[in-house]
Amino acid sequence: MIFLVLLSLSVVFYPGGGRLFGLTDSIGYSFWNNFISDLGRVTAINGESNTVSHILFATGLIILSVAQLAYHINVQFLIRQKKSSTILGIISAVLGGTYSVLYISLALIPYDVNPPLHNKFIYAGAPFVFVACLTLMIAIFLDKDLPNFFAYLWLVLVIGFTIFAILTGIGTTLDRDTNWIIRMTGHTILIYLETILFGVQGIWTWWYLRKKQINTTTNVNQANT
Repeated sequence: MIFLVLLSLSVVFYPGGGRLFGLTDSIGYSFWNNFISDLGRVTAINGESNTVSHILFATGLIILSVAQLAYHINVQFLIRQKKSSTILGIISAVLGGTYSVLYISLALIPYDVNPPLHNKFIYAGAPFVFVACLTLMIAIFLDKDLPNFFAYLWLVLVIGFTIFAILTGIGTTLDRDTNWIIRMTGHTILIYLETILFGVQGIWTWWYLRKKQINTTTNVNQANT
């Protein structure tokens, strides 16, 4: 939630400049003509200083990454009913921790500071997110202890990544501008989808554990009486 607020504020403060249609001098941020990581540039595409937007975006992305890292480390301890689900849970935690570190690296190394390295972090991070969510989803389905609702949320993200990959592949056969529009729009939608789903997962996990603790306490009290 904090990330979405800071991301929205960074959009407001982004000076301007798009990547397509010769709109390098355009004012403000465009969801159709900018990658979301443009908000983290030190200097905007139009040449103006992007200090405020850069700080807001980088801070938000680091907070999101740390929260995702904490989630992946902790949630796998809830998946312990079966050996297979335990192993998959641990694997998902390692993968989740890896892409969280890559996300932090994206925040610390903006595109205009080191384009090749920034792009490597992006291309490396996406597969880790996909596989981490896929393994965690399968682990929850196999475990039968956690409600399947958790797994269905990850299924939504897995489907989202699959659709984006297919559209990106189709985009490579089209003209450059259309290809980039597909990539930029899809990338933005995925970031929002991922963040919202993590928020729902976090709130639902807290509610589930709280309910489980209350039920356990009630059963213990009843047994004692």
